[in-house]
Amino acid sequence: MPGGRPTLYKEEYCEEIVKCLRSGLGFNSFADSIDVCVDTLNEWAKVHPEFSAAKKRAKCGKAAAWERKSLLARDDPKRPSDATLIFMLKNAAPDEYKDRHEEDNKNDSAAARMLEGCSTETLSAIARDLSSKS
Repeated sequence: MPGGRPTLYKEEYCEEIVKCLRSGLGFNSFADSIDVCVDTLNEWAKVHPEFSAAKKRAKCGKAAAWERKSLLARDDPKRPSDATLIFMLKNAAPDEYKDRHEEDNKNDSAAARMLEGCSTETLSAIARDLSSKS
């Protein structure tokens, strides 16, 4: 018989964590609602594959919740301030909302190398084409 305390894990936590984070709350809020700490959630994710998958879905749901809040009209009293939205989106989905993307820099330098060999006429034509589209 294994020693230690019995687990507090329940299968229904899979759906509950998704629901909680889709409201815009975080892992700390969910952990508090079931009276455990975030470390416990992380351990459950290691031991229970279904909880690990739910935790990942929940993280996406949190980012989506903040994206939806950002789409509210500026005069909507339920809309958070721009600073709050920026902060929450950068933290909820850092890969999508960080200030600089490394791949953007790589693409910029590749584009610069491509344009280096262009004639003045070609560059002028590109500039005219871009300005006519804006």
